[in-house]
Amino acid sequence: MPNQQLVDYIKENSGKISRIEMIQHLKDAGWPDLEVLNVFTFIDSHSDRTNPQIKTKIKPYQRWMAAISLTLGYVWIISGINKILNKDFVAGFGDFTKGSLGGTGIWEPYRGVINQLIIPHATLFAYIVQYSELGIGILLILAAIRHFFSYSRAVSILLSFCNLVGFFLMLNIILSSGMKLPWINPLNAFAPGVNVEYVMLLISLFASVSYLNDR
Repeated sequence: MPNQQLVDYIKENSGKISRIEMIQHLKDAGWPDLEVLNVFTFIDSHSDRTNPQIKTKIKPYQRWMAAISLTLGYVWIISGINKILNKDFVAGFGDFTKGSLGGTGIWEPYRGVINQLIIPHATLFAYIVQYSELGIGILLILAAIRHFFSYSRAVSILLSFCNLVGFFLMLNIILSSGMKLPWINPLNAFAPGVNVEYVMLLISLFASVSYLNDR
């Protein structure tokens, strides 16, 4: 177990000052570098549930990040359930994918991927798509709820992974549909300026990187 005095200091200051500032204060107070490092390593490697005395407080921006992941999770769950409940999705996935090849905006290297990989195994990819969307949605919501109330490095890594998978799922949708990069077009004055797919793509990437670097 770590030194109780160090634990008490971290409990008191978690959420008030950054970890870097805490480490510097402890060094200035004469605590050995190795002992300080061991305490933080111990905190990162143990859950709040089994070690309530070293519970790390959640910061306001982490709650906002959790709210973003909850929203993304909701979108993915609805999308996945719609695909699963639609009896024609799996059977029609191949024809739908072939139809997308008629578009003019598809990135040419990805056109080859669709022709040589996705269409020959359309049924398999249909199941992968629908259950990946549902699974990622569920994980995002569960992990975000956990992250909303207390910080856990393991949960942050899980959220980073889930958002990264969501990024690639959305990138696949954009590439396969030939969706063009949003730009100024007065003809779209009565429509949203940016497609929701691009919004989710950028938010998922931002969230994945943010959670990976969250300490």
